[in-house]
Amino acid sequence: MNTQCVVREVRPGNHQYVLVSEVLRDMHTLVAGETIYVGKFDGQVEGFGPSASHKRTICTPLSRLTSVHAGDCVLREVSPGDHQYVPVIEAILLDGENVYSGDFRSQVERHGPSGSHSRTICLPAGELRVSTVQ
Repeated sequence: MNTQCVVREVRPGNHQYVLVSEVLRDMHTLVAGETIYVGKFDGQVEGFGPSASHKRTICTPLSRLTSVHAGDCVLREVSPGDHQYVPVIEAILLDGENVYSGDFRSQVERHGPSGSHSRTICLPAGELRVSTVQ
């Protein structure tokens, strides 16, 4: 399965690949247009900060990486028979999957049984560029 990482400064002057899921959990956001690296990684939890009080998974690439950007989208089935563009930061990217770049307007919609799940839907607002996850 592919893992999604971004490069972040983990110590002064030391930049490493870290999990997107941890960045979103801890900081709740990615920088618009930030590069996200997709591929196979080995991860090791390390302690940082005063007395190693903060934990972060440092990732080492094990395969060729594909780069996508925060703001890119993939086409996914959000309800039976209903395919929509969703942000790459909300999806696990699969080998061979197409990633769409361009201008999107996003909105949150309810899906699932009785509308129990919220999902961000991206609506294209112009021409899209396509790349493929390797």
